[in-house]
Amino acid sequence: MALLAPMPLELRAVLRAGRMTRDGELAGRPAHRSTIAGVPVVAVSCGMGTVRSGRVAADVLAHGGVAHVMVVGVAGAVGTHHPLGATFHPEVVADARTGDRYRPHTLGGGPSGPTGGTLLTGDDFITDPEHLAALAGEGITALDMETAAVAAVCEAAGVPWSVARAISDVAGDQAVVATMEHGLARPDGSPDLAAAARFLARGPWRIRTLSRLARQAQTAARAAAADAVQAVEASA
Repeated sequence: MALLAPMPLELRAVLRAGRMTRDGELAGRPAHRSTIAGVPVVAVSCGMGTVRSGRVAADVLAHGGVAHVMVVGVAGAVGTHHPLGATFHPEVVADARTGDRYRPHTLGGGPSGPTGGTLLTGDDFITDPEHLAALAGEGITALDMETAAVAAVCEAAGVPWSVARAISDVAGDQAVVATMEHGLARPDGSPDLAAAARFLARGPWRIRTLSRLARQAQTAARAAAADAVQAVEASA
């Protein structure tokens, strides 16, 4: 089983939860391996966005030997359906660009947390309240930037896939918008420390905002990683 985590923060949570250690490379990226409840598992970072994550997923499958792919990480809530820090299991994952819709595969006895709703994947940060309200009206309960791209690659290859996400923020949160507009994260999801220093130099009070967002992201990443490990155990 392959666990794909977009950002370093998310990957670190997966490695801790699965007690995984660095072991060579996979798809040109550092690979971390473990055996969870008898199931061989490998974890790699797939980077942020649909293009990067789709490419890494294709490279991982090209190496062979992967029977299931799981995307693990954080997501932004749409509306009030999912509270901060909560895991969720979407019934459908939709691609914002193509409109294609995918249904995650069930592992073991099924998800342990709430199910339902649609996870929308896209590269654009949606901040307009009216747009977000319209999405909520369509049954969209959360947003991310990778899952649909990974799902498309897996389904084309005939490989089952699933998703373990937890809520780190609410879509449209102006604090999140500000950090993204100032480029505080690189394309691979790692923090841009120089950009962060400039951001804080123009407003030292912003440290509180960054600290809050960091805590929320860490809490959600840990929850998603624990959910992923539990799903692997249930599949054994």
